[in-house]
Amino acid sequence: CFGGKVVNEIVCKEVVRVGDREYGGEQESFKSQREEGFFTIPLEVKHKRSILESLDLFVEGETLDGDNKYYCEEANRKVDALKRLCVSRLPAVLILHLKRFEFDFDAMKKVKVNDSCEFPLTLDMDPYTLGGIERRERAAAAAARRGQDPAKASAQVESDPESLFELAGVLVHTGTADSGHYYSYIADRSGGVGGWLSLNDACVERFDPGGIPQACYGGVDLVPSADPTFPPDQVARQHSAYMLFYERVGARSARPPPPPGGGPARRSSLDAH
Repeated sequence: CFGGKVVNEIVCKEVVRVGDREYGGEQESFKSQREEGFFTIPLEVKHKRSILESLDLFVEGETLDGDNKYYCEEANRKVDALKRLCVSRLPAVLILHLKRFEFDFDAMKKVKVNDSCEFPLTLDMDPYTLGGIERRERAAAAAARRGQDPAKASAQVESDPESLFELAGVLVHTGTADSGHYYSYIADRSGGVGGWLSLNDACVERFDPGGIPQACYGGVDLVPSADPTFPPDQVARQHSAYMLFYERVGARSARPPPPPGGGPARRSSLDAH
């Protein structure tokens, strides 16, 4: 349910011969792949406007050329290559870990990254999967051979509907790198009125998902200056999303209903509504 797989891939960018077959040029590139499991995907948030930019960076990869060429054992020579990481199998529940903490080597201490980073309610993961990347690369290569725009052809590739996810929960951290508190917002799965809930220790309240940008993106608040002739001060928000939980579209409706009674009774602020 929660675990997926990523593939570490090295793509040869030159024509190579492996055994009796030639790769590259007009043919498919030779690739070396190693698959491993994951439970969360770590994403950069510093200087990233949204997690879409972070995901682009996650699969961007590194070019190996010059003195850093890749030694292809199968071809028995060094070649220019692309080293990258992409998702080979998506889980039913996708967990994204936003890298809100880093070590400041100038100050020699751990600090919190309060940069604003947006995230969508619906997330298409197909462009970050192995299959999605390869389909877009083939479309771009075919367009280039026809003298057409490769980028436009790649953008027109349809995504696999199984790669579409909807936001189901947000874990928020408030505080600094040294101390703080965690609470969450989740989509209500009780089968009742639906909507979202805020869960903060023993306090459970209804939450309007329209407030997610203010409550979860991070960034700054504008505070009026003590001198009205000066512009407002920018004060970093101490609260921001730390982990995002996305559920495959359709998975929620396919889940069996909760048993009658729904487990032991509990008191919350919802009892007053």
